[in-house]
Amino acid sequence: MLKRRVETLVSGATDAVTGALDARANSITVRPDADSLKRIDELVEAEVFADRAHAASFLVTEGIRANSKLFDEIHDGFETIKRVKEQLRNLAGKADPDSPAPEGSQQDAEG
Repeated sequence: MLKRRVETLVSGATDAVTGALDARANSITVRPDADSLKRIDELVEAEVFADRAHAASFLVTEGIRANSKLFDEIHDGFETIKRVKEQLRNLAGKADPDSPAPEGSQQDAEG
């Protein structure tokens, strides 16, 4: 029974990872703590993943997916910050007509 459960988990993880990794083209360096590295190594040793990079990539993707509401809120916050910055740049440009227009601003497009 345990063997079948492990095989099912491995199969599901392998399918999920294959799709995620096929689309990846980016690379970063990570410094996991000892416990996280132990878990990553267990996935590699169990042959769920070919190497640490694939295991870590899967875990990052799944962590983001599991916390999608948090990441949606963070994204919304960044969008708000970008809008406010643009408004401030526009105000500053109106206050000082001799200053260069911010890149991508209305003034920049007008010439």
